[in-house]
Amino acid sequence: MFRRFCSFLSVIAVSFAVAAANVCASDEDILTIEQSAVRIRNNETVDIAIGFNLSEPIRGVQFTVSYDYGKFEVSKVTKGDAADDAVVSRIDTETFGKVNVAIIYDSEYRYNGQICTITLISREKTGLGESLVNVRGITFTDKDNKNVKCGDMSTKVELYSDNHPATETPVTEAPINETLHSTEQPTRPSAGKSSGGGGGSFGVSGNNVTETTSPMATATAEPEEITPTKQSCGFTDIAGHWAEADIEYLYDAGIINGVSDTEFMPEQNVTRAEFVKMIFEIADFGEITENPFDDITENAWYYEPVLKAYSAGIVNGYDVKFLPEQNITREEMAVIADRCIKLLGYERPVVNELVFADAETFSNWSRDAIARMAGMGLLNGKDADFAPKEYTTRAQAAAVIKRIYDFHN
Repeated sequence: MFRRFCSFLSVIAVSFAVAAANVCASDEDILTIEQSAVRIRNNETVDIAIGFNLSEPIRGVQFTVSYDYGKFEVSKVTKGDAADDAVVSRIDTETFGKVNVAIIYDSEYRYNGQICTITLISREKTGLGESLVNVRGITFTDKDNKNVKCGDMSTKVELYSDNHPATETPVTEAPINETLHSTEQPTRPSAGKSSGGGGGSFGVSGNNVTETTSPMATATAEPEEITPTKQSCGFTDIAGHWAEADIEYLYDAGIINGVSDTEFMPEQNVTRAEFVKMIFEIADFGEITENPFDDITENAWYYEPVLKAYSAGIVNGYDVKFLPEQNITREEMAVIADRCIKLLGYERPVVNELVFADAETFSNWSRDAIARMAGMGLLNGKDADFAPKEYTTRAQAAAVIKRIYDFHN
């Protein structure tokens, strides 16, 4: 039996005319989401059924359903009665990680109906834990042909295995921004990279970690069982944060550290060297071939990860400078993530459409990378924008690293 729930959008654009705004006026006036299951195993499917139930009639609706392409793919899409009755019913599944939906009626007005059911199948080798399915860009066309934009909605699907049973806590709503994350209780790998002198606030923890020639061996090595407790990392400033589960997992996996034993500072900016060090912990960059940077010295804690990343074609500098202590922008992060996915041997999708409202602000060198990483579900925007020039926070960086780690494992 379907589990039905409807999310009230508390913040609605107020710039529309009062008559038009009535379409999204109450908790009954919004798309409805029903799902066939809240917890599934790998290679199992979940149906996400989307409809609408309004107090004001409409002539059309459009929205985009986004999902974590590293965890799911679309198995099939079935049209509902509301789409079959429309003069235009477009459901596009060609874009990785997204389903674009639009229905338009000719002379008929509709108050309710079932638009479509999207069947997602979880990938065979995917990370466990919770993943969001988001419905974004919800726009109704009212009976006066005015477009009324409403807020976003989301629902969760939890992936689990027999060895990692589903959590007993109820599935709840989560914020949209940068929230694709896992809530799996982590285990510490028995093998991984040593920090090699370690500095920096994103180094490995150094406990029970030995050197290995393949950093991805941690994905298949027999784990050393631990029994983590809530905030096993001890950070007191991440409780309730949207990236809490990602931060705890990466800490327990030996991939990141805090700025102290009790603080992670999730909203603090990340430097270029710190983000490269994080990527370095989950991907094999090979050997150092040269050092073209006069600001990267052998005694620096980031010497090895930065130069190996450069030698592998993951990062570039600015003439003879790498600027390791400079904060990394979101578009720089996207490019590094994109190159890392290529290095790991994955085919990246060709994405011709940039879905972010601020796409015109993207640098030419970052446009394709942002489109690909967003299309694969490895990067999220900030509401309708991507904010390419903004600095990346430690929480955002942790979330992206966790998604890449899940995608590869």
